[in-house]
Amino acid sequence: MSSKKTIIHSKSKDNTTLSECNIQIVPCKIDFNGKTSIDKHLNNYIMKEENDILSTSFRGYPLRGKQIQLGEDITGVVFERSLDESNNEVHLHPIKIFKEFKYWNWGKDPNHNDDIQKALEYFEISEALHKPITE
Repeated sequence: MSSKKTIIHSKSKDNTTLSECNIQIVPCKIDFNGKTSIDKHLNNYIMKEENDILSTSFRGYPLRGKQIQLGEDITGVVFERSLDESNNEVHLHPIKIFKEFKYWNWGKDPNHNDDIQKALEYFEISEALHKPITE
């Protein structure tokens, strides 16, 4: 059994300019893969509290979240996955971009120990590692 080769494309399938989208990272699996009205299900009910903490609920469960701005030189990309069975390949085509996103925890305030915030520290570490050394 051979593994599939993954090919990440830098341009959309139809070479159009990528538009920005509203990203929400929720701590659950949603068995739906398509477009939905995020305003109807989430955005219309978000309240901003002290320390820039956001609160809302999803299906009756409390969510506590935070808006994250990506760095000036960072752009997030949403990819669409397609399979090419004849060549045993997985293709990832960019479909949207984002410069900010909201992430949510079940009932607890976001903090620097959350996986998403730890992952974002990579950008600062990477910049420091690749910065020219000046003496």
